[in-house]
Amino acid sequence: MKHLKLILSLSLIFFIFAGSIPRISGVSAFAASAQESDGEDESQSGAQMKEGLQFRLSEGTGQPESRTPITPAQSSRLTDSEVQNVLKRLPPVKTEEGDQQDFALRDRSLPPPRTGKTVNVSFPSSESAPPPNTAAAGPLEVLRFAPEGEIPLAPQLSITFSQPMVAVTSNDDLAAQNVPVRLSPQTPGKWRWVGTKTLLFVPDGRFPMATQYSATVVAGTKSANGGTFSTTKTWTFATPPPTVKSSYPSPNTPTRRDTLMFVEFDQRIDPAAVLNTIKVIGGKSQLKIRLATQQEIEADKTVSQLAKSAEAGRWLAFRAINSETGEARLALPVDSSINVQIGPGTPSAEGPRTTTSAQAFSYRTYGLFRVTGQRCGYNQKCSPFDPWYIDLSNPVDATVFEQSQIRVEPEIPGMKVNVYGQTLSIEGVKRGRTVYKVT
Repeated sequence: MKHLKLILSLSLIFFIFAGSIPRISGVSAFAASAQESDGEDESQSGAQMKEGLQFRLSEGTGQPESRTPITPAQSSRLTDSEVQNVLKRLPPVKTEEGDQQDFALRDRSLPPPRTGKTVNVSFPSSESAPPPNTAAAGPLEVLRFAPEGEIPLAPQLSITFSQPMVAVTSNDDLAAQNVPVRLSPQTPGKWRWVGTKTLLFVPDGRFPMATQYSATVVAGTKSANGGTFSTTKTWTFATPPPTVKSSYPSPNTPTRRDTLMFVEFDQRIDPAAVLNTIKVIGGKSQLKIRLATQQEIEADKTVSQLAKSAEAGRWLAFRAINSETGEARLALPVDSSINVQIGPGTPSAEGPRTTTSAQAFSYRTYGLFRVTGQRCGYNQKCSPFDPWYIDLSNPVDATVFEQSQIRVEPEIPGMKVNVYGQTLSIEGVKRGRTVYKVT
């Protein structure tokens, strides 16, 4: 048995090996013929191709245009007796408790509306209606009014009475002529009634600022029902004097000795009148100031942008000048704190009220240009990957700064110096455990 299995195995191996030889040689002959085909004539190429793999191309057979439809099997409906015979073969359905329940009906709908009763009368009615009751309903009073006291802004004035003051059908223009309230000072605007009891005064835009107003309902004022106002009632409200919204220069950054100063208010002002209430103190001396010209404002990039952003008529720009020569180039003291005090007594262009307390801001002029500090890393740990920061007393002019002005020993390959206001940062490939000297 063992010999027979061995003979069969060797025979299979032989046939497999013998069958693969023509296929390999055929591919080799085809590949060789493909490489040698360049430069040879068709006869030689054809002779070599016969030794390799042979195939032929011919026209294919088209598909039939239509297929034979498949005829469905014939069927017929089961009779009732045949259906019952099939059902009898099924096992009986087991019932459980709760399978049979009453049908769940939804809530009943509302009953349809009943037909109304039709009354045949003429419209409008020919019968005369009784006149309205014009008897007085008691004393006439002011129930509500607004605004009152000190307010930041007054968009309108409203008064509500306890009785109707005008007829319901009154025309708006005619009703506006019946104004039982006296406003002082009277500003441009329009009176109008909201209903029959509430009176509004809507100014053109808003009530002017820096003004104290009084509203009065005099005794003897009558309502539409005949009610009489027994005693005169007066109340007041007031809008505030000028308040500073923004100022320049900023206290965080040193500035030049000839810088422009800018102040914006929350209402219209007269720049010349406001300038008379401003004091600029540099060090321990009060400096002389004047309004900036339009050319000076346009030449200053920051101030010109602030002026364009502010509302018209609500700002002023000014500068300090030398009291002897009148020049502004070095009017501010060097390396000094400059304090600007506005008011008290600052006037408004909208009303007579003036400020009762001073409003102030401060800034500082340039001092000597020097290094104020240096740092690297955090927690007093300076790694080769941390940039170095050098803090200066004044901002660096990035337009004229040159990296050659910073020297490091030993040199740092690929060193780069960046300018950030009053800070320089030094970056580059640094070595560990090395002491560097920055000049």
